Amino acid sequence: GGTARCARAVMPCCEREGATMAFCTRCVEIICENAPGGVGRCPKCRAFICLVPGGGVEAADMMGNCAVCRQDKQLVEGGVCDACALGLRNRLMYECQQCGRAQMIPHPMWRYQPGPREFGTVSWACHSRCGDFTKWRVVEEDLRLVPLADAPESWGVRGEWLARIREQRLRELAEAADPFALRGDNADAADPFDLYGDDAGDAHADAGVGPGAGGGND
Repeated sequence: GGTARCARAVMPCCEREGATMAFCTRCVEIICENAPGGVGRCPKCRAFICLVPGGGVEAADMMGNCAVCRQDKQLVEGGVCDACALGLRNRLMYECQQCGRAQMIPHPMWRYQPGPREFGTVSWACHSRCGDFTKWRVVEEDLRLVPLADAPESWGVRGEWLARIREQRLRELAEAADPFALRGDNADAADPFDLYGDDAGDAHADAGVGPGAGGGND
């Protein structure tokens, strides 16, 4: 019932006695429900997690050869790794650092950008003028399409991502108490992706893992 879904989620990846950061079961469910193949990332340690039928959370352990990039990775849906699944779902346009032209890349190249408006640290083949592997950044118009849950820590939007999850949970609780409470003018939610302002990319972090064999080149 509702009480069970508000209970503290026992995380299989970083659970420890005396931990000060905790998440309710429903918030973790929201994370997994919105992730490719139902495989989400722990909001604390970023490990892969999934829901257990009947309740609970467990570590997602589905290693295999990705059908797209052909690398051995954590598979999330249809035999595809999380990076390729995200890229296929979010076919964003990227600007080439070398020639300045835009190109659609079916891979989450935003993962390698230190900031929203900085070029990434991992290359991908440019099919416009360069004919070579170059660095990329998401075009300004597509920044709002970058999934909050997958934006790099250095972008400084992790807190906003968790806030959006809390907002959804509070709306669910309010609707359960009064189904008519959120109807009308107050029912429209703010754009959850309009977060990457001019100051959003000041911090820097490690680039992380590069893209797979589908076109990237470290």
